[in-house]
Amino acid sequence: MKQIFVKQLFIYPIKGLTPQVQESVFLKVAHGIQGDRAFALMYRQDELNMHTEVPWMRKHHFVMY
Repeated sequence: MKQIFVKQLFIYPIKGLTPQVQESVFLKVAHGIQGDRAFALMYRQDELNMHTEVPWMRKHHFVMY
């Protein structure tokens, strides 16, 4: 089995904006990386029903820079 090495880790606290370098991250089964894309700027016409635990949506619903 080939070994894989991670050289750099980044999170994007606000989807589509400036990344932040991380020394380490916490991984949990069935969850994303803590603090990564925790917030997003959404177009008003695409507001969603927040009854789901993790409301995944395609990126065209969000303001991207």
